[in-house]
Amino acid sequence: MWVELEENRKCAIVVDDDESAAANCGVLLEGDVELVTEPRDLVENMSTRIYRRYLDEEIIQSPETQASITDPDNVIYRLKPVEMYCW
Repeated sequence: MWVELEENRKCAIVVDDDESAAANCGVLLEGDVELVTEPRDLVENMSTRIYRRYLDEEIIQSPETQASITDPDNVIYRLKPVEMYCW
């Protein structure tokens, strides 16, 4: 996916709460994406921090997750929002 973002840095992300259909709330962010590929230790540290928000330490330390974190193709997408819409 990041190959396309190298050519066109425009991106949109939608986050909605499908648990509360009655509330029908969400946010749409539009902007430019920065692809963080270097330095590799920064990418690995940021990836690990993101994983720690959602996974427990045992899964993070697993060979599969560590392979993903240290994979040279691992890229951090940093969205710089220009527009934001909430509902």
